[in-house]
Amino acid sequence: MCAAFWSPSWDLPRFPPLLKPQFQSTIAHSRIIELAHLISENTSTIENALVAHKLPTPSFDPAVSVTFPADITVARDIVLDATQELHDLLIPPMNLIQRKASYNKLACMKAISRYSIQNCLDVGETKTYAELATACGLSERPLKHLLRHAMTMRIFAEPRKGVVAHTAVSQLMRNHDCKAWLELGTEDLWPSSVKLVDALGKWPDSEEPNHTGWNIAHNAPEPLYERLAADPKMAARMGASMSATITNNPAFDPVHLQRSFDWEALGSSLVVDVGGSHGTVAISLAEKYKNLRLISQDLVSTIDSAAPVPGDVADRVQLMTHDFFTPQPVEAEAYLFRQVFHNHSDKYAALILKALIPPLKRGVRILVQDACLPDPGTIPGWREIDIRDMDLLVKTSFNAWERDADEWRELFAKADSRFEFVRITQPQGSALALIEARWTGEA
Repeated sequence: MCAAFWSPSWDLPRFPPLLKPQFQSTIAHSRIIELAHLISENTSTIENALVAHKLPTPSFDPAVSVTFPADITVARDIVLDATQELHDLLIPPMNLIQRKASYNKLACMKAISRYSIQNCLDVGETKTYAELATACGLSERPLKHLLRHAMTMRIFAEPRKGVVAHTAVSQLMRNHDCKAWLELGTEDLWPSSVKLVDALGKWPDSEEPNHTGWNIAHNAPEPLYERLAADPKMAARMGASMSATITNNPAFDPVHLQRSFDWEALGSSLVVDVGGSHGTVAISLAEKYKNLRLISQDLVSTIDSAAPVPGDVADRVQLMTHDFFTPQPVEAEAYLFRQVFHNHSDKYAALILKALIPPLKRGVRILVQDACLPDPGTIPGWREIDIRDMDLLVKTSFNAWERDADEWRELFAKADSRFEFVRITQPQGSALALIEARWTGEA
């Protein structure tokens, strides 16, 4: 990673990454003690902060809801990484392989989703397996075996033998958007993931969006985004699923975009949010920065389904139909792309950037809020797992990859040498980085 243009603000854990295997056998005993101390010290930090903020301690009780304050982000990172490493050190390697490769976890979730088991039990209510089987339509014996496996993941609980109750996790599955996420994952994405390696073998080095595991799994000739455009039900499920991911994960909060760039310096400039969906991000920026003017562009079907812009910013936020593969019609001081490029291979991402060129003047900023893959072991491990999962997801679904810093720089150079790469900024606690470039062509 090139330090000259990479400026993350992660506070890294105060302990080293996983030790190299050849050293494990000689010093593993000291490592587990070190991990135990880290867990104890930082758990105390978390507990003290929760008390100071008058927040409840974490619990799987569905009646307890905890929002962790920002000032314990580093302590949480340390505890989560240390507990995972300690767990992995204390089980035999074969058990570790089996647990990491468990395909049965998704089988349980698919059953819960398919039979809407989470909705057959009210929060605070208990039912026997027989009662739950009658309510959901799945036979009692498989229901019992599936749910007892799910309970090992904190999904449902058995407070006394033969009786099922909700946990905070299974309760969340009752949420409309979370239920959509569960359906999308088990019905669409899981079968596609199984076919990822087959797609790599069938179409080596392809950048075409219809050469994916999703295409093989669903016997579909068209790219996934064309299917979404033609299938309103599937598109709604995808949209709700993405909403669940963002709403329930502070790492995707649009507030991180505000922290990534000096928006005040733009004054009353015009910013175009390209591929901005229903304008949510544009509206949030307009509400925060009172002089900023914004246009949020997306396809006709998306703009037509958007709610009206709130009255307090309606004079500064406009929704506009535009296909980002066609020439950009608006001249602005900055163009924002939030989670657009990670759905496109370099071939097509470069075309999106080329389509932006016609109205550009020298000095115009191109701001991309998207994932930036870290070098291994340079961010908290539990966060790295999430970004590596997303990396394979976009490959499985769209034949694209998430990009690291070098690949972002190469993408702009591939599109046009007049794009000057400026910097990458990653606010603490954000899943997304801000990749900034500047147009150096003729004014």
